[in-house]
Amino acid sequence: MERFEASGVIRVIRTETQKIVTQMRLSGWSEAVKERLA
Repeated sequence: MERFEASGVIRVIRTETQKIVTQMRLSGWSEAVKERLA
């Protein structure tokens, strides 16, 4: 049971991480612009 839940948590974390990475790639140029304007 604990192993199943742990693997489920890891799967969720991986999914969230991929979402964040994709988001960062998509908004990477806008972030660079923000840094230059800041």
